[in-house]
Amino acid sequence: MDLDEYALTETQRTLKRLGITHLWRRPEIPQQEPAPQEPGPFVEETAQAVAEPARKPVAQRFPDQGPSRVEEPVPPLLRSLFHGKQSPVRTLWTYVGLFADMQQPTPPPRLDMFRKIQASVRSHLGWPENDICAWPLDVSPGLLAQGLRFFAPRIIICFGPVSPVSGDPNSGNAAALFGSSELRLLPNLEDMAAGDKQLKNDAWQILQGIRN
Repeated sequence: MDLDEYALTETQRTLKRLGITHLWRRPEIPQQEPAPQEPGPFVEETAQAVAEPARKPVAQRFPDQGPSRVEEPVPPLLRSLFHGKQSPVRTLWTYVGLFADMQQPTPPPRLDMFRKIQASVRSHLGWPENDICAWPLDVSPGLLAQGLRFFAPRIIICFGPVSPVSGDPNSGNAAALFGSSELRLLPNLEDMAAGDKQLKNDAWQILQGIRN
C-alpha cells in the first residue's frame, strides 16, 4: 500500500508525517455467499404458511354426534311450558290436540280435565309441582323433539285415544320417539270429561301406581 496515494485516511496521514510511506496489507479474500441449506421441517411449514392463505378451521364431528341441525323456533305459548321447570322432570303429560286446545280462547272440556287431574295428583297424591310438566304431541317433529330433549322425562303420561304419534307403548315407533322414557297410556280425556266414572277410576289407579 503506497501512502503517497491521494485519498488517505487520518490514520494514514499521521503515518506519512512520521516518514512511513509504505505498508503491507493482507490481500482481501472475496467473501462467498453461504451455500443454501436444506430447510428443516419447521422452516418448510413456516414458508408454506406464509405462501398459502389462512384457512378456516374445519369443524370436527365426533362419533357420537349426529348431523348438525337448526332448532325450530318455539312459539311463545309453548315456551311458557318451560317456566319453572328443571330438567330432568319426573313425568311429562300430553295428549293429541293439547297445543290446539291451548290456543282456544276458552279451554275445551278435555283441557280442563287434563288440568284437574294434574291438580288432584298434587293435592291427593302429594306430587311436587316440579314432578309434572306438559308438552303437546300435535306439533312438528322438530318441536316435539325439542320438548322431549329439554324435559328428559322419566315417565310420559299420554291420554288416549292411542294415536299414530304415541302408538302402542310396546311398539318400535313409541320407543324411537320417546327413547328411554317409560310410556303410560291413560283413558280418553273427552270421555272422562263427559262423566265416565269408570274411566276416571282407571286413570286414578294408573297414576297411583306410578307414584308407588
